[in-house]
Amino acid sequence: MVRRWSFFDPVPELIRRGSPVFEDGSGLDRFGRSLPVILYELQQADPSAFDRVVSATRTVLGVPEKLEVRKDQEEERFYFVQYEKGLQYPVHQLGASAGTLRILALMTALYGGENGTQIYPEEQPDAIRKALEESGFGLGAFYETKGFGA
Repeated sequence: MVRRWSFFDPVPELIRRGSPVFEDGSGLDRFGRSLPVILYELQQADPSAFDRVVSATRTVLGVPEKLEVRKDQEEERFYFVQYEKGLQYPVHQLGASAGTLRILALMTALYGGENGTQIYPEEQPDAIRKALEESGFGLGAFYETKGFGA
């Protein structure tokens, strides 16, 4: 039974802005704008799911080494910083690459939600396919178990 159906296409420019509190509890919004607040909630309430998201992202991209999600108390906005090997300072989400933001959003959709989450990306860039193959996920198993469409 399908409880909820939604379209999802993370837009890095919108994710970079930081996310306000979303009251409806519907998870990731269509463009990924709620990514920081969803990651914050996972970090606080379900650390193992948060770790799965970060680990899956790192497996595909090699970054982040560590991810911290923070809440700006004054503006009530959420944002994250990522730590990478070789860098002296953390990278704020404003400076994160578009690819990192998109993959982090997709991994959050896959590993941060309830069991049974399925997403079907319309297009899978060759670089991501290659990274998934090299990461040990195995495309066939990954696509089959996580609901990716070819």
